[in-house]
Amino acid sequence: MKTNNPMRHTLGFTLIEVMIALIIFSVVAVSVGRSASIYINNAARLELKTEALIVAEQELNKLILTGGFLPIKNTNYDLEIGEKTWVVNQKVSATEDVNMRRVELSVSEKGGLFGQDHSIINLSGFVGRNSG
Repeated sequence: MKTNNPMRHTLGFTLIEVMIALIIFSVVAVSVGRSASIYINNAARLELKTEALIVAEQELNKLILTGGFLPIKNTNYDLEIGEKTWVVNQKVSATEDVNMRRVELSVSEKGGLFGQDHSIINLSGFVGRNSG
C-alpha cells in the first residue's frame, strides 16, 4: 500500500539541482579567475612602465644638468639599476633654434618580457646650450 508522505519530498536537493548549482559555481569561479589573472598582468605591466619612465626621466635630467651642448647623434647604452638592466636609446636632433637640441629617449628592459627591441616608454625633451 502506498502512502503519500509530504515530508518525503522536502528533505533534500535532487541530483539535477545539485548539478545545476555546481555548473553555476564553476562558471562564476572561472570568471573570477580570469579577472584576477588580467588584473595581475595589468599591474605588472603598469609597474614596469612606471620604472621605465623613472629611468627615462632620470637620464633626461642628467643631460640637462651636465650643462654641455649635446652633439647630434644616436646613442645606445645599457644601464643597470637595482636588479634590472635597461637599454636606453638616446636620439639627439637639431631644432629650429640653434641653441636647442631635441632629445628622444626610449627605454626597454634587457631580457624582459617585451624584449629589448620593444620600447616600454618613450620620452622627449629639449636641452638648451646653457640649461645646466
